[in-house]
Amino acid sequence: MFWEKFQYLAELKGMKPHAVLKELKISSGSANNWKKGTIPNGDALCKVADYFNCSVDYLLGRTDFPNMDKKEDISISKITIEITINGKRYELSEK
Repeated sequence: MFWEKFQYLAELKGMKPHAVLKELKISSGSANNWKKGTIPNGDALCKVADYFNCSVDYLLGRTDFPNMDKKEDISISKITIEITINGKRYELSEK
């Protein structure tokens, strides 16, 4: 999972994965482990996330949205809850 995301992000930047590794000063041995499914350590995860301007959650496959950790990406303007009790419908709204 991680390696596929890493490759994809490198490709979007027009770079080869190993060129990114070299720029981040991460060993090719680490990359070989990632290809086998090993999850990078915290330091490497943070370096990669910062480099690609994405969240660690995205790199780990916990979200499909690269920048979910950035508050400006989330906007909720109105929440409405509909409840039906004994056939009568109630609507609660809050801005």
